[in-house]
Formats: sequence, structure tokens, C-alpha cells
Amino acid sequence: MRTRDDVVVLPAGERSRILSIETHDGPLEAATPWSSVSVTLADDLDVGRGDLIATEPAPTVTRELEATVCWFAEKPLAAGDRLLVQHTTRVARAVVQELVDRLDVIDLSRQQAPASLALNDLGTVRIATATGLAVDPYTDSRGTGSLLLVDEVTNATVGAAMIK
Repeated sequence: MRTRDDVVVLPAGERSRILSIETHDGPLEAATPWSSVSVTLADDLDVGRGDLIATEPAPTVTRELEATVCWFAEKPLAAGDRLLVQHTTRVARAVVQELVDRLDVIDLSRQQAPASLALNDLGTVRIATATGLAVDPYTDSRGTGSLLLVDEVTNATVGAAMIK
């Protein structure tokens, strides 16, 4: 991002312009991805932890997504399971709506509508989140196209996913 860029704050969708970009060492004209910077916007917007400041084309804000999951937990993943989703710096409550398929890593066939995903299984799932997430397909952006699945009781990471 650069000073004077038009931006959108997601998931709220409010628009503004960047007035300045600051670091501990002083002002910058531009910031690269994953830089630690403070951004001053032209408008007084409520931007909080987990919000994303983006230039166009901006990621899509959604509460429903489909993703390829690698399951890490001993307890199998099933439709209806409740989890936390860690996406960029945002954490959202989520529920697994559907297990679409499971990939057989031996012959690369797909079992449709499996009952569960076991430890180290790969499969496609549909997830609904309590709050909107600003996502891209993983093929477009690894940063906004990936997420972690976290057990809401133990806080253990139980899966990783690539958004379709």
C-alpha cells in the first residue's frame, strides 16, 4: 500500500484514503505485505484487530466458505462440529456445515459425502462463520486464502485449510 491509495476496510466495507504510513524509524511512502506499520486514514473509521485494509481488487467478505482441509486431530471431524477459525489476525466461531468429499491419497479418488475426516485425512468441507471473513481463493493469495481450525475447548490447532 502507498500513501494516497484508496482503500477499503474489511469486513465493514468502509472506504477511505491513506494519508500516511509510519514505522518506528519514520514515515514511508509505501509498505510491503507483512510490514509492521501504522496507517493514518483520511476518515475517522473504526478499524480494529482482525480488520483488513485492502486496495482494489479487495478480498470477498463472506460468512460461508468451501475449503480443502488437512485434519490433524485424533477425534474425527464431522458435520455439525463447532470450531474456531483463525484467518489472518481474525478469530471467528464456526460450524462445519457439510463434509463434501474425502481424498484418497493412494489413488487420488474422492469419496463423496464421507461421515467424517480422520487424522491426516484431506477433504473438502463447507464452513459457516459467525462473523464475515475477507477471503480470497488460495490460488490467488496464500495469506487471505488459508486458515487454521482450532478446537474451541482446548485451543489446539486441529486442522489447516485452503479456501476454494
